[in-house]
This record gives sequence, structure tokens and C-alpha cells, in this order.
Amino acid sequence: MQFSVEWISDGPNRNLEERKTLCDLRIDVNGKVVSANVDSRTKDSHDALTMPAVHLAEGIAVNWWTIFGSRDVAHSLLPWRMGHALPDIRFECQGSGFIFYTKPLQYENPPLVFWQSAEEFVATQSAEHEFKKILCSVVERLDDAGVFDSEVQIAWRRVLDTLQDSEETKFCRAAGALGVDPYAISEEDAMFVEEAGKLFSGETLIEFLADVRVREAKSNSIDRLSLLEWMREWRPKYDSALPRLGEVAVEVRQTLDDVSNRPPWVIGYLAARAFRDAVGLQNRAPLSISRMAQKLGTTNFRRASGPEALYAVVAREERQVHIHLRSLGAKTWQRNAETFSFARAIGDAVCFSDAGLSTINGLHRATRQAVGRAFAAEVLAPKDTVLEMRQEDREVEEIAALLEVNSKTVEHQIENTPEQNKSVGWALGAAN
Repeated sequence: MQFSVEWISDGPNRNLEERKTLCDLRIDVNGKVVSANVDSRTKDSHDALTMPAVHLAEGIAVNWWTIFGSRDVAHSLLPWRMGHALPDIRFECQGSGFIFYTKPLQYENPPLVFWQSAEEFVATQSAEHEFKKILCSVVERLDDAGVFDSEVQIAWRRVLDTLQDSEETKFCRAAGALGVDPYAISEEDAMFVEEAGKLFSGETLIEFLADVRVREAKSNSIDRLSLLEWMREWRPKYDSALPRLGEVAVEVRQTLDDVSNRPPWVIGYLAARAFRDAVGLQNRAPLSISRMAQKLGTTNFRRASGPEALYAVVAREERQVHIHLRSLGAKTWQRNAETFSFARAIGDAVCFSDAGLSTINGLHRATRQAVGRAFAAEVLAPKDTVLEMRQEDREVEEIAALLEVNSKTVEHQIENTPEQNKSVGWALGAAN
């Protein structure tokens, strides 16, 4: 994704900020000029949009922390167009990278049509560079014009000041994950962020808070303090250790050095294949929780009760990895969901070496959750096995029953391959 700005001098805009930031704005996504448009009345076509850049820049600056902190939340350029035509560009931060995607859009006033569809995975550092580039360009333009107190300048200076302080930056990113403005945060939200920060760090903190935000947005009531208390005090201490998981994780991670910059679902897919080799799993044998636990060094693994906001918690404690798996029930679909959650937790432990706690939650496109889902799908229903069974004229439901997985897992293994399909949807499948 790339913004290109060509400034226009002495524009007709009455507002000084708009007049000084009038430009021809070109936007590219994955090599396609998504700002390309045609006038539906005159049939004239253009690659760039003539518009003031100040409102777009202000939207990015004001929403900086939610842009980079939120997960499973799509942002759009459209709310920042202020009456000007923009293509329907949406983007989501996954953690390690952003997904940018756009689709055709037609306006009546002005009578413009944007026809391009495009999608691109962009490393977070590259996305940040592009956002900073247009912000700095707009602010510099305003500075040169003698404007120093516009909303975009005030908001961007505040962000830049925060970025100079690592602790303040961590807090603001965490607040953004929770979906709140860190500069106008309530006492209740601030306390929750701070208490969560004592249990999690880095991306594990962001994904924990982002999941709380998404669940609350769906009107799911969450007792925040009880959730934190469970992880501090009530989390089971026994029957959750997997003695071999640590050494297996080291072995698998050694095979992933060359994929660190790949999309998360690719990492999970390749890690799963390495994991199956490391513990000697046969392709056609269904994997229960007890069988996987035995491969990882214990015959005493047990599920536990836990808060509904989590599927599992991975804890790196005393040189061992523990997985605290929430029990869902005795029905077949519940058992399959538990197995999938257990495999996701193993994937998190295998693919990420950071210490402390991490959660297996309801997010789909957040980096760790996407890695875990892809890992679980390939561990429980290896693509090669699924395709072999399909060649034997077995239906999806039969394959799912034989492998003891959700039918959606099988469907996604049939339809998608990480090396071939880089779309947003690849990591969305499977159970829970």
C-alpha cells in the first residue's frame, strides 16, 4: 500500500488548511492504482484524486492507537473523506502485518466510479511508514504555510511525543486494543489496562484486550476483574504441564527462521508439518487431546473450568509449558472444539518463544490467533490426508468424522493452501 501526493499551489478552497493541502492523491494497493476513477457522466478517467489531504491525515493521526492496537476490527478511509470522493479502502492490523483491501464503489455526487479491487498483506513496519509519510508531509505543508494549531498538527505532535516514551507507547497501544482513546481514557478502562499489563506483555497483551473489546462490542457481558483474578489466582496448577512441549517447540522453531516475515497462517501451516514430524504423528490417525498430551510427555492432562471469554491459556512456568484448557462439555461438537483449542494452544507455544501467559481466544485475524488456527487445522486434518480422502470419494462430513474435527476445518483444508492463497479469508475457518 502506498500513498503518493503531488501538491497543487493556489487552490480555490476557502479554508486555509484545505487550500494549502490540496493535492493529486494517488493510492496503490498491491500494484493496482485503486484511486483510479472515471466520471460516470463525462467518461473522463484519472489515476489520482484532486482533494485536500488534511482530513485524511487528521483521521489517521486521531485514530493512530486504535489503528495499530485493534485486532479483528476493520478501519476505513471513508469516514475521513469530508465530502470528497475516496475509494473504499479498508484495513486491519493483525499484529505482524496489515491487510489492505478495496472493492468497487460508485458515487452519485460527485459522479465518480472506482472500479479496482485489490488486496495486500503489508508488514506493520511498512504500513506505519506509509501512514507516517502522509502525516509528516501534510504537517510540513501546513507548517510552511504558517499554520501551527490545526487538529492534525495537534494530534500528530501528541502521538510523536508518546512514541518517545516506551512505557507510554505500550499503554497507548493497549488502550487502542481496548478501543478507547488513551488521551481521554476512563479510570475504569485505565485500571483494567494496567492490571492486564501485569499479566501479559507485548502482543499477548494486545490480543487479550482486543478480544475483550470485540466480545463487549457484540454485547457479551464480561466480568473483567474476575477474568483477571482467574488468571492470577484460580488458574489450575496441576495436570496442565506438558513436559516435552518446550523441547519440541525449540526444534520446530528452528525450521521457521526463513518464514518470520510471511503471513501468520503460512507460519502456522508450516509449523504444524514440522510438529507432526517432530512427535511422529501418523496422517490418518485422529488426534484426541489425550493422544497429543501423551506425545508431549504426560498421561495426566486434564481440562479445567474457566471463564467463557477464553478457550485456553498457555503459561510458560518453571521451565515447563502448561496449557489450561477450558472444558466445554460432552457432546461431539464440544469435544471437537476442545481438541481444536488444545491444538491452537500447542501452536502458540510452538511458534512463539516469549515468556509468561498468552490466551487462546475468539479473535480470528490477530497474528497469534491466526497462527494457532492454521497450526491446529494442519495438525488435526493434514491437507494431504484430506485431499487423499477426497480422491477416495469421501464426503466432507465423513472425512470430518474420521479425523474427529469440525467439517469447516476440512472444507478450508480442501479449498485453501497458504502458499497459493494469500487472501484475508484463509485463516478464518475451522472451529471456535
